[in-house]
Amino acid sequence: MRYKNEFIDIFNGVQVQQVNKTTAKKLYDQGKQLYLNACNMRINNAWQDPMPLDNAQGYSFNLMLSEYEYYNCCSERGNYANFFTPTS
Repeated sequence: MRYKNEFIDIFNGVQVQQVNKTTAKKLYDQGKQLYLNACNMRINNAWQDPMPLDNAQGYSFNLMLSEYEYYNCCSERGNYANFFTPTS
């Protein structure tokens, strides 16, 4: 993991830490807030903010992840998503 054991401040003063896909799926199923970011993109950059993801509409985790990766991941940005969860 790129940001292992780091606490990162993103927009609006939210502090996040990176988690793996298994943990992210468990948190998503519990209704917790997650953020997705393409793996080659730095989390704090001028071109793309991390996308907030929650289970408000009741869609499955795999569907939401597949849609995010289809539209936001490529060979330049990275082929998969990194997962972040708020620390507080």
